[in-house]
Amino acid sequence: METSRLPDTRNGSSSSWAKYVSSENETDRPRTRRVVRESSAPLESDDNSISRPLTPRKRKPAVKRFDSPSAASPPPYSFDYKAIPDYSPSTNTLPNNSRCLKTEWKGQAMDLSEDPLVGELHPAEVQLASTLRLPPNVYLDSKRRIFFEKVKRLRSGLPFRRTDAQKACKIDVNKASRLYAAFEKIGWLEDINFDGFLQE
Repeated sequence: METSRLPDTRNGSSSSWAKYVSSENETDRPRTRRVVRESSAPLESDDNSISRPLTPRKRKPAVKRFDSPSAASPPPYSFDYKAIPDYSPSTNTLPNNSRCLKTEWKGQAMDLSEDPLVGELHPAEVQLASTLRLPPNVYLDSKRRIFFEKVKRLRSGLPFRRTDAQKACKIDVNKASRLYAAFEKIGWLEDINFDGFLQE
């Protein structure tokens, strides 16, 4: 029978004895798997630590869909000029000159020769409406709206300005501005032309 050799402890070396006993015990014990904690595990929050609120995400604004029934465009304006009172100065006050209402506009002039309402316009008005690309019914509607607003403001003691004409019309503001300038040039916007309408 082979006996295990014990380390010599005569020198008072207890450390060598401890190593021996330890190595003997390790051979007798079953080995176990070491469980290593992941370093990414959250640490316990310190009471003294400052908690910061999370920054809220910005929401993108909702995009309106124009094809939905609620966002449907209003029906086009009919330009029923006969529904508006006619306070326009008489075309007899215009000179016998088709260019007295001349104005400038981008694009090619509109051909109004085949329009059934062209006969209701003075030749100078035909030239003006053609240049501004306004069909006769649209021109007559805008013309009546301008002078209706002129009389309305005169009755209230208010001035009539270019912006008032633009707001009164149902056309492009730049075209309304050209109409205002053309009517002002021939004196149609002078207050004396509307004395007969102020008593109504």
